[in-house]
Amino acid sequence: MKVHLKDFLLIHLNSIKEKLTRRDDALETMVLALTEEIVELKGELTIYKVSLSNGKFNSGPNQ
Repeated sequence: MKVHLKDFLLIHLNSIKEKLTRRDDALETMVLALTEEIVELKGELTIYKVSLSNGKFNSGPNQ
């Protein structure tokens, strides 16, 4: 009886471990993608800040 219970538990624990590993991998992929997006957005923000400080964006009409 103990052997069957042990085998049963090992099978289910391994199954849970595999599911958690897949989720971990998926989350890691998402974090990497979001990190890349943040870097890109920070670059764009820097460009806009420089453009604003150089006066390239006017609030008034173009002359």
